[in-house]
Amino acid sequence: MDQPVPSDDLLARVIDCIAEVLGTPPHEVARTTPLAALGLESFTAVRLRRRIRERTGQDLPLTALLGDGATARAVADRLLAGHVPEKVTDPEPLGAEGRAGVEPGGVRNGGEAEEHFPLTPIQASYLAGRAEGMPLGGVATFYYYEYDRTPGGTDPLVDVARLEAAWNRLVDHHPMLRMTVDDRGRQRIAATPGPYRIGVTDLRGESAEQVRETLSAQRQERSHQNRPTESWPLFDIHATLLPDGRTRLHVGVDVLLTDLTGWMLLMRQWGRLVADPDHRLPEPAARFADLQRARSRDPEWSARRARDHAYWAERAPELPPSPRLPLLRDPADTTPPRFIRSAAELDAGTWAELRARCTEHAVTPTAALLAAFAVVLGRWGAGERICLNTTLFDRPEDESGAEGVVGDFTTTALVGTPRFHPADWKGFADYATAVNHRFWEDLDHRSVSGVEVLRELREQEPSPVGALSHPVVFTSGVGLAGAGEPPASWIGQEVYGISQTPQVLLDHIVWDEGGRLRLAWDAVEGAFPDGWVPALLDAFVRLLHTLTDPDAWHDTALGWDPSFHPEEPLDAVPFPNAGPLLHDPVTDAARRHPRRPALRTSSTTVTHARLADNAA
Repeated sequence: MDQPVPSDDLLARVIDCIAEVLGTPPHEVARTTPLAALGLESFTAVRLRRRIRERTGQDLPLTALLGDGATARAVADRLLAGHVPEKVTDPEPLGAEGRAGVEPGGVRNGGEAEEHFPLTPIQASYLAGRAEGMPLGGVATFYYYEYDRTPGGTDPLVDVARLEAAWNRLVDHHPMLRMTVDDRGRQRIAATPGPYRIGVTDLRGESAEQVRETLSAQRQERSHQNRPTESWPLFDIHATLLPDGRTRLHVGVDVLLTDLTGWMLLMRQWGRLVADPDHRLPEPAARFADLQRARSRDPEWSARRARDHAYWAERAPELPPSPRLPLLRDPADTTPPRFIRSAAELDAGTWAELRARCTEHAVTPTAALLAAFAVVLGRWGAGERICLNTTLFDRPEDESGAEGVVGDFTTTALVGTPRFHPADWKGFADYATAVNHRFWEDLDHRSVSGVEVLRELREQEPSPVGALSHPVVFTSGVGLAGAGEPPASWIGQEVYGISQTPQVLLDHIVWDEGGRLRLAWDAVEGAFPDGWVPALLDAFVRLLHTLTDPDAWHDTALGWDPSFHPEEPLDAVPFPNAGPLLHDPVTDAARRHPRRPALRTSSTTVTHARLADNAA
């Protein structure tokens, strides 16, 4: 017979879970402090729920960890009030069938390539979007960056050889860097695809004009690649040697291989191997293929998928429309698009102030950024309620199982925002709290991706030819980079970056690194009026700066100015010689005859004084 869990023991368990997830000593976890004030974010909330379930046998919705009332004490009380012992089925351990016959590196015993395994729903959508002939199609989902590297006293070619050797160590270590897609749409891991060679363009003896032309051509060619998925590799690294001793390093990777977390991991590990060729990388507990197989066999995962499918079947028909945008490009145009980036950042001090305001209102920084994005879009005519396509990184909730794993764990959620209208809203704090609750509730049902939801919606209500489904994306990597230097800072100075995604018009990408917040808005070139996206981003950044002021969160006048410029003092007296104002006679009558009637109706009389007060 199951015995009730003593309240003090349950509270201690909850505090231990919070301390473990947030990396803080248990004695520093105050029982009545909101979890958001302790530093709980979207990613850590998922881990905390998993820990609580493991330690108590009970599951909680993510929204139970949100808001001013979500404290360690409140969570323990909720668990105690709803204590229903249940059997929790853990995924099959990867030491059994999940990894049978698989040696380090994802290669089966005997040196043969690992068996094929299916694409995830988001990978399948990326693959479909590469095909030409669909609106905004014909492009890969591709990250591309350029860095200026100064080898110092080392010969640039020797430095390139060192970069190449270190990268090949990564290829050996991470099976997904050896991944291709076969003609049946299944992932295939090659055992030994061969050493990768970094291409070199030597411009050390060329003129300045020739250098500019070549670098421009390199960027044009390499930044928007749609590499054949059946051929290895699905990444591209090239070095251009410049006359002044710098090396321009061009790095591009197809997102079929990895999500943002994996990209950051690769950059960090690459740097370690370049600095120390003898460094031994830690062996991951599993491989991406292992984790996908484990999920497919896990009855708990299947039950969760069924629950989430029911959630979205009920919620999807009620989602608001995608943002109305001033498009110049015909939605039915099937010409493969190119993307351009508008970038900005908040310095470390400003970002710290904004996070402090979020903590005060028990709103996560990611939710505050999402809410601010919706507010700016709304004030620029996108609609009072809009649906944003949010990118999530759905690594297993037991983070130790996916630690050090490179793979595309990306999923998406369609988040419908609350109504926003500056004439009747209660301020940003109330709006952001509502967005946070909506976002976390949707996050709690992320096992069914937005891609799958949209597919079912199209089957139920076919869209007009050329119609785009939710092409405005919000991607947050806040908290992924961790403390310390940015993952790729060891390479050198970042000089250019761009991403591309099929059937996306605008991707709001935000992440923090090195203490500062970085914003990159990647938009389809020629889809919007000239200057529209940069101006929208400028307004967004001004709103974020405004929100560092505690009073701004409750200022109901905040949304009236779409540009979000701060108020400026007016030094001049307006219209000094314009004569009396329209209400001056009313004010004068109230001063001279305050108690005399000004208006009479069948039921009441309004005095001059009352009329003046009403007009004030």
